[in-house]
Amino acid sequence: TYFITDMQTGQTVTVKKNFTLFRSSFSIEELGWEIEGNILDHDYAIHSTDGKYIAQISKEWFTFGDAFRISVPDSNDALMVIAVCLVIDAILAECPGLTPAAVTYHRKEVYTDDLKPFE
Repeated sequence: TYFITDMQTGQTVTVKKNFTLFRSSFSIEELGWEIEGNILDHDYAIHSTDGKYIAQISKEWFTFGDAFRISVPDSNDALMVIAVCLVIDAILAECPGLTPAAVTYHRKEVYTDDLKPFE
């Protein structure tokens, strides 16, 4: 279980790894988000529990360093989706410095003109 805190609003959400036999799955109960797909290959989608599409995330493999393609239709969700992506990446990398309260972010303005569409 890992926590993400929005430092501006103080909202904290819990990223929980769900127990499944064949696939990795995570959930964020406070937001009603389910994260499923091929998480070990860093190719997964986030949907709300009522089926609304939140985001698609995939890792670019042939880059220097880690690079991800993230598609988020609603810019209000963009920072939380990026934080979720970082948490899952750290979990999969078994990052020794990641503790349950290690992930926080400061909300800044996100302009849709700065976002590139997912291709």
